[in-house]
Amino acid sequence: MAPRARRAKNSRVQQLAGAPGAPGGKGTKAGGSDGGAPGGGGVANYLRQTRSGIGAAALTLPLLALHGLGGIVAEEVRNGADIISVGLAAAFSALDLRGALPYAAFYGVVVLVQAVIIAFLASKGRLSRRWLLPFLAECAVYAIAAGTLSSWLTSGILDAVANVLPSHIAPLATTAAAAATTAKSVIGPMDAVLLSFGAGFHEELVFRLGGIGLMARWWGGPSWRSRPMLVLLMLIVSSLLFSAAHHLVEPFALGVFTFRTAMGLLFGALFLARGFAVVAWTHALFDIWVLLVMAQ
Repeated sequence: MAPRARRAKNSRVQQLAGAPGAPGGKGTKAGGSDGGAPGGGGVANYLRQTRSGIGAAALTLPLLALHGLGGIVAEEVRNGADIISVGLAAAFSALDLRGALPYAAFYGVVVLVQAVIIAFLASKGRLSRRWLLPFLAECAVYAIAAGTLSSWLTSGILDAVANVLPSHIAPLATTAAAAATTAKSVIGPMDAVLLSFGAGFHEELVFRLGGIGLMARWWGGPSWRSRPMLVLLMLIVSSLLFSAAHHLVEPFALGVFTFRTAMGLLFGALFLARGFAVVAWTHALFDIWVLLVMAQ
């Protein structure tokens, strides 16, 4: 591969992983950790490290491990976008491995890998325990803000639809509020948390990191971030797919579809701005809020 092509490919990888060297970031200083001396604090360092690729792995592997281990004993918490479990099932079947032990072993390895990554980052001064609560608080604020804004957008869109379409279509708009109550009625609090962890990790992996990432690679090339209309198109397409995928197993309802599309747009924008770890935890905390608070 020519040097120029290698540089272009590396640039795309950095951008999609949210790495500090991506356009819009500050870059990595030669000979040191991102943004200064090891162990250095500050908001800028926090923002860089919580969106870096290896930082995202350290922060999101708990979602994967807890959801995966929970799915061993309670299959109802498994997520439709969980391509990892599907892949594991196919691999274990081919190897004639049966029962829960192979899954438990796999997710045990995930926990071990996370511990190694955290130890490595801590040794380099690139991950601090002091960041955990601010990180979760940041994601919680985004979750509540995204839910509130999406509800407002959905109401406005559905009011406009009701004024244009025949009156018998309007009742479709009233079903959005029933979605959380329906889900809450069939699962308990612990299952709701595990289900939310799975949704946060797997749906963001498929529709944001995978969906937006592939579209950026296929359509945009290394300069995709500098093309606003292309970025908007990728957000819209990934959001429509995200919302539509839920109705493969649920009856279609205009209100629910519209709300999820709006949430998908906001999750996509957050992914581009703050990286995979933040959007995965924001999604998980939003679902916990819906299932355990709003559905009461």
